Amino acid sequence: MAVLRWDLFDGTRREFERKKAHYQATEAGEQVNGLKQMVSFKIQEAFLTVEESRKHIELARAALETAEEGQRLVKGRFDNSLAPLTDLLSVQLNLDQARPIWCAGKMNTGWPSSASGTKAEPFWPT
Repeated sequence: MAVLRWDLFDGTRREFERKKAHYQATEAGEQVNGLKQMVSFKIQEAFLTVEESRKHIELARAALETAEEGQRLVKGRFDNSLAPLTDLLSVQLNLDQARPIWCAGKMNTGWPSSASGTKAEPFWPT
């Protein structure tokens, strides 16, 4: 004996389930788009952080080179008796302040080579 049951009207249950599935698919798509945007933001943020670190190292290196050049010039003047000892001590103090700033920048990035990555250089400037 075979029984055939055919529901012609189910109280709009099929329509509800179809809309529910559509909204769930839309929600999943929006979540994926949100995750893509978040990953993109994190990558951009990491890139900008690296660029910022490079700029800080370049700035610290320039300040160190300036302090070294100032020391060289004042030492030459001091050796020729054209500058007092206080000037020599002042430029030495500038140099002593520039070195740790440059080294701290190198240590914060963990880069053993120069900021540009083109040549190796000693960790402590000479």
